[in-house]
Amino acid sequence: MEVVKLAELTETSLRFGSHDPREGEWLYTAEVTMDGRKEPRRLTRARSALLLLIVLLGLGACATTPRAAAQPRPVALEITNRTVDLQGAVTLSSVREVINRIIELDTLGAQPIFIRINAHGKSVEAALALADTIHAVNAPVVALVESRALEAAALVALACDRVYVHRNAILVLRPILAVSEESDVMAPPPESFQEAYAARIHSTLAAKLGMSREAYEERTRAGWWLNAEEAVKARVADYLVGTVSYRELPVETTEIKRVFDSTGQRPVPADLQDIDGED
Repeated sequence: MEVVKLAELTETSLRFGSHDPREGEWLYTAEVTMDGRKEPRRLTRARSALLLLIVLLGLGACATTPRAAAQPRPVALEITNRTVDLQGAVTLSSVREVINRIIELDTLGAQPIFIRINAHGKSVEAALALADTIHAVNAPVVALVESRALEAAALVALACDRVYVHRNAILVLRPILAVSEESDVMAPPPESFQEAYAARIHSTLAAKLGMSREAYEERTRAGWWLNAEEAVKARVADYLVGTVSYRELPVETTEIKRVFDSTGQRPVPADLQDIDGED
């Protein structure tokens, strides 16, 4: 059977055809509808030629008309009681409790730890201290940007294994400084130290976003403002949140038993009784 390059794509079906020499002037055309049914029908060559012309014109229009970028699809997110909050200004004092809680949760189990972020930047040192803790624990750490993750808070989000954003959240990335507003130093660091320090951090962030360091620094120089959809497209975030649910995980506890003798003193273990040696 001789195949004729004839196709028509509509909103509800795909039509294609082939030439059967036994049928003479007829083309056999099958139509595949959206529900999977096939509806054969016959067309004359004149009508087929007209249809082919329409299809070619349509393909030409498609080639010259830019396609609209696909929008991120919202996903379902389930958080648990293994959750900590990062709120307000990111400072060394505000992240201390978050760091301690992440380490504590990591020792209790390997399930994901969630950080709900509603914070803005102030201290780069504080953000990087929290980022180093996220990298140091064994449990995966997931960020949920509820309202905002600005500057230093955005660095924390990017340090996490996964980043979820609510549809009205805002993220802002800026170039980092070796010494932030919170630091109280007698003199600023040498320019060479500042450049090397920033280049190392910027290279890590750029690699995660699939960019060169130079492109990242140029993009963030005046502040890189992103809404939720833009953050997902730029790979700053992984998922747009559609629905959120909560699940309570059982808390593992360890029972510690201590034994005391009749005098109220803890007995010395047998392997330690001769630690002072014999007389």
